[in-house]
Amino acid sequence: MKVSSSCLVFLSSFWRGQDG
Repeated sequence: MKVSSSCLVFLSSFWRGQDG
């Protein structure tokens, strides 16, 4: 699937924030 790197970074940061 094609996803913008910026979107991935944002999602990753959001996920990490939720996890810790």
